[in-house]
Amino acid sequence: MKPIPAESHAYEFCFIELDYTLVRVEEAEGEVTIRATADTFSRQRKLCFIHELAAEGFIPDEYRWFSLAGPDGCSRGVRWLVDHTWLKVDEALIARTQRRSKRFLVPATMLWLLMIYLAFPSPDRAVHSAVGGRNPKEYAAWRREQGIGPKPELMADR
Repeated sequence: MKPIPAESHAYEFCFIELDYTLVRVEEAEGEVTIRATADTFSRQRKLCFIHELAAEGFIPDEYRWFSLAGPDGCSRGVRWLVDHTWLKVDEALIARTQRRSKRFLVPATMLWLLMIYLAFPSPDRAVHSAVGGRNPKEYAAWRREQGIGPKPELMADR
């Protein structure tokens, strides 16, 4: 007859106030393993967290009075590890992000190029826009025909 494996539970928590430390609590056969992504918990905070887990029913009730005092504090059914190997990369999230970035990359680049083109006109375009789209020499001749600009007799006095 095969033994029935004991039920195991795993819970994940995120502590924003502790630099977004992620914590995974695994409980199986009366043993509790707590895996944190960083060593941001003080000894007192670890103890409080274990008591909170027991009070909320995540781990057996016997850990409500658990103490980390003494050299065997962590060996009495609770293991606290700094380990990030349990984190998994969400492939669907990566694929969605890549699709969105590809969708917006070309229009954003085109918009940027248009803004650069409008903000910094080429020298030829700047001259043509200043003279109404005419060649500068043609524009000077037109101004003389229209009588616009300095009079030639006034220029001789200078």
